Amino acid sequence: IVVAVIVCGISLVLARRTVLNDAKLSEMRSRFVSSVTHDLKTPLANIHALAATLERESQVTSERYRAYPHLLIQEATNLSRQVDNLLAYSRITDVAETYAFEPMAAAELVDESLKSFRPRLNENGIRVDVALPEDLPFVRADQRAMVLALKNLIDNALRHARNGDHGHVRVSVRREGASAFIEV
Repeated sequence: IVVAVIVCGISLVLARRTVLNDAKLSEMRSRFVSSVTHDLKTPLANIHALAATLERESQVTSERYRAYPHLLIQEATNLSRQVDNLLAYSRITDVAETYAFEPMAAAELVDESLKSFRPRLNENGIRVDVALPEDLPFVRADQRAMVLALKNLIDNALRHARNGDHGHVRVSVRREGASAFIEV
């Protein structure tokens, strides 16, 4: 009995140490992600603003150099999306910050997700078909998480769509009972 009690005591001490180490590691990871994303967001916003200004006011005659501002904007947008993904990962691994589920219109989620892609769609000639029936129920969702997920799906679809008249992406929302399903 004494040996069993000693083994149980040692097991509890080792288990406690493991849990504390995991908690410290999780806290360090969360602080790192928060620090990196904070440090990247401001420069990304500045890069995007400068590129947009350069694109609007560019007097360069060479087609090669005219494409640079557009590429800069596209890369800044992609980098911003990666930072958002990193923030989402941080939210998933950080137990202290949970998702905020609130009732919202599914159509609003789709519109918010498509908003940042409109300039890219106009330039590349990719058609986006959006099917939003009028009788959609409100959904309970974390708006930031859902918009981020939809943006990732739309971005993937746009990358694989052909440019010109033949490329298209379809985003639809359908109702089944009290649920709404969003498809890209």
